[in-house]
Amino acid sequence: MFGIAFLLAGISHGQVQAAGGGTVYYIAVNGSSSNTGTSADSPWPMSKVGSTAFAPGDTILFHKGDTFNNTALSFSRSGSAGLPIMFGSYGTGANPVLDGGGASTPIFSISNAAYITIDDLVIQNSTSDNGGIYLYDSHDITIHNDYFTNVATGLYVQSCTNNIVFDGNYALNMQGPFPRGQMVQFNTVSGSGNAITNNKLQDIMGQSHPEDAINLYMSNGTAGSPILVSGNQIEGGGPSTSGGGIMLGDGGGSYQKAVNNVLVNPGQYGIAISGGSNLEISSNQIYAGKSAFTNVGIYVYNQSSDSCSATTVSNNQVSWINSDGVSNPYWDKGNCGTVNGWDGNIAATNLAASLLSNPLWSGAPWSTVSSIVPPPVTIPPVTPVTVSTGGGGSGTSVTVSTPPAVVSYGGGGGGSFSSSMPTASVSPATTTTTSAGIPVGCLSSTAFSTVTGQRCPNFTGIVLTKALSFGSHDVQVQILQHFLNTHNFPVALSGSGSLNNETIYFGAATRSAVKEFQMTNGIPPVGTVGPLTRAAINRMITV
Repeated sequence: MFGIAFLLAGISHGQVQAAGGGTVYYIAVNGSSSNTGTSADSPWPMSKVGSTAFAPGDTILFHKGDTFNNTALSFSRSGSAGLPIMFGSYGTGANPVLDGGGASTPIFSISNAAYITIDDLVIQNSTSDNGGIYLYDSHDITIHNDYFTNVATGLYVQSCTNNIVFDGNYALNMQGPFPRGQMVQFNTVSGSGNAITNNKLQDIMGQSHPEDAINLYMSNGTAGSPILVSGNQIEGGGPSTSGGGIMLGDGGGSYQKAVNNVLVNPGQYGIAISGGSNLEISSNQIYAGKSAFTNVGIYVYNQSSDSCSATTVSNNQVSWINSDGVSNPYWDKGNCGTVNGWDGNIAATNLAASLLSNPLWSGAPWSTVSSIVPPPVTIPPVTPVTVSTGGGGSGTSVTVSTPPAVVSYGGGGGGSFSSSMPTASVSPATTTTTSAGIPVGCLSSTAFSTVTGQRCPNFTGIVLTKALSFGSHDVQVQILQHFLNTHNFPVALSGSGSLNNETIYFGAATRSAVKEFQMTNGIPPVGTVGPLTRAAINRMITV
């Protein structure tokens, strides 16, 4: 059993009201059904979770250091907007483990439910085709800061709509076999607010049997809110000759977007579009060395029965060596129409396996990682390189160079088109202040510039008035982050979210900092800003 060095101060004993207004319930291996369940001194057993009529705003906490063996938890209760039902942990020590015992049933199933958050749990040892966590016909579900290992698939989502969020999770060794083997798969997911963001997956050869790390199957976002796959770090794949990193448009679909991901040796391919419309692959970094199963870094190839159109592949960096030892970063089959941005991609020789540390997170192997964020994706200068863009066949070798040269992209099936590879350009320096010396992005309603992150002058008297939770986009998030950063609960030590670089987005790092603040101030550590947390902050806030 691996340990999780995620030590938290124990919360106070006695019945406690959840930050959202509901009741906190405590679950422990040594719990009893005759206990009240509403204090850490009187916990319930796991069996009570599936049989209790939890209400919106309730919080269910599992005891740290406990392993709940042979878990097969089914849950169909719903929270409400602003009052989710939340699952988390309490006490000190390793995060609580839900162990499926190798059974072919999901460890945690949620069906016909809404407004639920699952946080700080270890999900392990399940052979279920429906994954370690299974979501069905549900909406507004957040899976955050959980740990998945030795499961056929981490999260499997089927027939769900709107605000399915898989963020800030960690996965090790997906077991498959085909057609499973994903860290997360969306199957017929639709609507807005759906996202797979800021997760870390490591599949170690010989210890795992992965297929696609992330797969979007017959799923549809919206024009204003495409399904977002962003900020993920993926290392390892194979030996499957069909699986790889991130698959968009599997079986069709629409409005899907893979941006700012980093992949190292992810399998047969890096990121792909295999059908659908309005799909985008942009600003990703992908590396693979030669192996028996490597083929192509990014490809566009409609393999569905539906039409394929309005695709974008732009500003990516790929270094990919196929099984023949030939550079093969990109391939366009030509059956999805014009691929927007194709000429702006880079075949980069300065990428290496060191893009990602090994292991992906520090510690052995599951440690406190809430402060670790994916590195920003930057586009280095183009390095001239001879590349082969053939997919199914030998293709055509071309030389990409700077200054622009006419290059020919040829698919293995024949045919080619010519275009020009642009030179890298440097944008002019951004003006950070107005003529009056006020930071750009300072509006009458903002405490900190939305452009530079600088504090706006002469802006005082703001207190928190809104309920804030994971996924919130609001200027009050910026105020919250600044408060946390200046009261010894840093959101980040550098970059986005750090002091004077606060943002309007409530993400995983903000949630972790809020939980630390809540624990220190005797508030249940649920990571949302409800009435109790707002009151505590407003007493201390200095903006």
